[in-house]
Amino acid sequence: FVDQNGNEVIKCKYNFAFPFDHQSKLSAVRNNENKWGFINEAGAVVIPFIYDNVNDVFVDSKNYVIKDDRLILINSKGEELRVISGYNYLIPKLEENEIIAYNSKLNQYDVFDFYGNLIVENCFPNMDNGEGRFWGYWNDLGTALSLGWKRNSIADEPWWLD
Repeated sequence: FVDQNGNEVIKCKYNFAFPFDHQSKLSAVRNNENKWGFINEAGAVVIPFIYDNVNDVFVDSKNYVIKDDRLILINSKGEELRVISGYNYLIPKLEENEIIAYNSKLNQYDVFDFYGNLIVENCFPNMDNGEGRFWGYWNDLGTALSLGWKRNSIADEPWWLD
């Protein structure tokens, strides 16, 4: 981490780091054991390195993380607010303050808000075009909000339609 003048302010000791979140002033960082945690602007660990996957942005001081096939809604202190079993992958979709999580037990993606509510179940239904699988996320009016190409059991990163 460097300041605006290019001076190192936090020693580089992580294998990946997101920028600091403007609201929480925390950065999601991954250690050499591929576990995620959060540090503050002084470099101190605020939320320990125990997560398998994280969302990098807090909404109303809440964020989603994945640990041991569980989707967990935490606050900026790392306290668990809600735990939902069966999820092992996150896709941020913060334009509407939502995340998309992969449910490995049901083999589907579901959309959650930042209150822990399930908003859309199975939001990426498969459609076979004869050459492979496409998936998408549609709003209530039937307008495609996201489309992507599914190659493996976990989809490629989605791209959002404007």
